[in-house]
Amino acid sequence: MVERKGERVRLYVRGIILGYKRSKSNQYPSTSLIQIEGVNTAEDVNWYLGKRLAYVYKGKTKKNGSLFRCIWGKVARCHGNSGVVRAKFRKNLPPASLVSDFVALEVVMLFFAGLSVHHPLYVSLNVSTCAYFLCSKSVCNPFASSNISLIS
Repeated sequence: MVERKGERVRLYVRGIILGYKRSKSNQYPSTSLIQIEGVNTAEDVNWYLGKRLAYVYKGKTKKNGSLFRCIWGKVARCHGNSGVVRAKFRKNLPPASLVSDFVALEVVMLFFAGLSVHHPLYVSLNVSTCAYFLCSKSVCNPFASSNISLIS
């Protein structure tokens, strides 16, 4: 068995799915609004632009040997000045994901090249619906000048 050295490092940041992009009378379900924890200004959003997203949820029947399914997307741009981001997914997010009371939205920050994608995705799935963001574009440590906590 391999022994772990040092402290555990949390590779994600919590967030909330706020809803779809909309105007007064129209709603655009192809674009989702996401509030990421610790991101409070439009300048903070710049690091997340272009990052790959994965909305992971739990189904009732097994497909390919797993109950978990995934909808992939990408952070498109900033929405306003409060750190909200617009995200585009391959398939639109289901309306059940917009209930922010029970959805746990997490941004996975993988900044080491070659780090396994599979280990953080299923570690803390203890509710029926969870969302994850998989940020795989960066290869440097984004937390050097940030106030995002790394310790779980």
